[in-house]
Amino acid sequence: MKKIICLIILIYNVFSISIYDVPNIVKKKSISSKKLKIELKINNLNIKSQFLDYFPSLLLNYSGNYNNLLLNNSTYSHNISLNSSWNIFNNFNTYLGHKINKLSYTNLQINYKKTENSEIYNNLLLYIKGIKNKLSYELVLSNEIIFKSQYEYVLSKKKQGIVSEIDLINAKAEYDNSLYNTKYYKILYNKSILDLEKSLRLTNININYFKIKNLTNISKHSLIINYINKFKNSLDEQLLNNDNKILKINKNINFRNLWIKNANINSSFNWYKFTYLSDNNYSTNKFLDYSFQISISFPIFDKFDNINLYKKILYQIKLNKIDKDNLYQTKIKDLVNIIDNYNDKIELLIVSKSRLESSKLSYNKMKESYTLGIASLLDLYLMEKKYRDAEKDYLLLKYDIIQIKINIAYFFNIPDKWQTIF
Repeated sequence: MKKIICLIILIYNVFSISIYDVPNIVKKKSISSKKLKIELKINNLNIKSQFLDYFPSLLLNYSGNYNNLLLNNSTYSHNISLNSSWNIFNNFNTYLGHKINKLSYTNLQINYKKTENSEIYNNLLLYIKGIKNKLSYELVLSNEIIFKSQYEYVLSKKKQGIVSEIDLINAKAEYDNSLYNTKYYKILYNKSILDLEKSLRLTNININYFKIKNLTNISKHSLIINYINKFKNSLDEQLLNNDNKILKINKNINFRNLWIKNANINSSFNWYKFTYLSDNNYSTNKFLDYSFQISISFPIFDKFDNINLYKKILYQIKLNKIDKDNLYQTKIKDLVNIIDNYNDKIELLIVSKSRLESSKLSYNKMKESYTLGIASLLDLYLMEKKYRDAEKDYLLLKYDIIQIKINIAYFFNIPDKWQTIF
């Protein structure tokens, strides 16, 4: 009784999710995205406080000294000082450093979007994988029923002496093979559900088939032109552009460091009051002084390090340009291959649909023949299996095409809008 109650509770807690729910679940549950959000907030606070770097350092000090207060001879003094220091030529480097911080913040925003897109994409593929395994499991399960009936039929005929031993052995082998396939695809389906649950951080989920609209060929030329026009605004392109800007800013900083060194202005205001008590007579002295100092430092041997660093940055800029050109060419080639694969699958789908219709027609004709006593039950079982296999191949092929469509949407940085990509 307890087991039954537990089973009922477990079934009750199972909830269904559709493929259209996946993007929103990822956005809410993603640990990586949550961590990046916090990093963005921290970086944003740093950027907001950057203006303070332009101010000189300012330090206010106070000191008091009290001696022999209980005796006739006592002294006490007060000292207040205000000290400031300011690097004359550092403000421009500070300004350039702030530009680097803002570009780094933008890169972090881009990486946040890329991480989110990647997780949405991966989970959509896991969902499709689960659907395909579910479909395969249900179809092999129906085949198991067919082969079981076939085996029982042959066994009854064998007892009547109508069929041979080899016919019975073959029927048993096909039935055992169907049992294996059912168990195999059940394991695959259960594993795909567990993988999806782990990735989405959910438990006891159920996935459902979804309506697939008419699938047709896509224009390779128009889609590639569309991608080329949008490539400048792609996330990968933005990252490389920002990295290149950061390198150029660092180049300017290092060039300045070759010729302009530290020059500090230090100033100090001091107010001093000294009081002396002797035989009930007070004597007070007050002082106010101001000091101003300029110091210039020009390290001699550090110059060679700066020259090498400057040259390294120039090489890094060249490497960045090579990466950018290679990224463009690679992305275009990959997209061409994916589009070709998509269109090839569409053509195969047309053939598969024709095959399914022919198999269904043959199966219906065989049922009529069996009803009229023209065909045997074994012929009917065999034709039904062919029909089931054709149906399985056709449906799996449709989900393969959807998977490619998701891949193309991921190329355009919109995996959550895969159904409207074209």
